[in-house]
Amino acid sequence: MQKWDKWHDWKQLSDSEKVDVNLETEYRAVLDDQHYDSALNQQESLRDGKALTGTDSQDEMLVNALIGAKIFKKIPGAKDTGDKKVRYALIDDLVNRRIVEAEASTPAEKQAIIDEVIIKRAYIEEWFRDPQLLEFEMSSEQKDKAYTPFDEIDSDDLAALQDFAGKVGRKPSRNTYERAAAQWTFGDKGAAMDILENGPHTGRRK
Repeated sequence: MQKWDKWHDWKQLSDSEKVDVNLETEYRAVLDDQHYDSALNQQESLRDGKALTGTDSQDEMLVNALIGAKIFKKIPGAKDTGDKKVRYALIDDLVNRRIVEAEASTPAEKQAIIDEVIIKRAYIEEWFRDPQLLEFEMSSEQKDKAYTPFDEIDSDDLAALQDFAGKVGRKPSRNTYERAAAQWTFGDKGAAMDILENGPHTGRRK
């Protein structure tokens, strides 16, 4: 069974720590085959004196993007809760898979994929707090109640939403624009237009 907090712990080790750790005893039971093989390959490369090409810059780009988007205030460390480490590891794993699938090799190509993942985010209505989540973290029910604060809506997206509202003769409230903007960010323009034309169907921001 894959334990994502343990994968995060591995990713946070220094190169010298990765060389010295006993993968078989410390990680074999907590990583699935894919991630264990990845760790093993990294360790073998380091022991052979080879640099892990592209890894550091990719990690740095992801860290900067997550902190800039306020997904994390800081990257989880050893003293942080397992939930935070699991969340970071899942985001990191998704980004890495997308980069591998796209065969992205240059910093610009990798940054574009990171941005594509990070931009699809919104706030979720919950009692006492409204956490910000990435789209892939949301259930379908959460996505239905997602919103983007009005002041954070991309100016081009807002212009497109306002243009459509004008064409259908609607004057949506700020709350309605916030709900529509989240769906627009997810790429579901049909849902966004339905909200503008008919109003949100669920949640407090109706």
